[in-house]
Amino acid sequence: MTRRLITIFLPLIAPFVMYGIWLWWARRRKAAAGEDVDPFGWQEMPWVWLSVAGVVLVAATLVTSTMVWREKPGGTYESPRFEDGKKVPGGFKR
Repeated sequence: MTRRLITIFLPLIAPFVMYGIWLWWARRRKAAAGEDVDPFGWQEMPWVWLSVAGVVLVAATLVTSTMVWREKPGGTYESPRFEDGKKVPGGFKR
């Protein structure tokens, strides 16, 4: 669950969060300067570019994670099983 959260959800949502922080900062700066407080609306938000950036980040994260967490060739796979009432996770054994 945590790996899915880090490799898929976080990179997908990161551009939206960063844009939201920038939007909040720009509004505070405009309000402090005494200008119009709402320079940007949610209707004018660049939804397509933020979505594309999120998908690109997810793809880059998935490609990178396969390179980093790759198993070395030459092992045998043992499936998950129960031994003495305890669950033994599966994996590659050398």
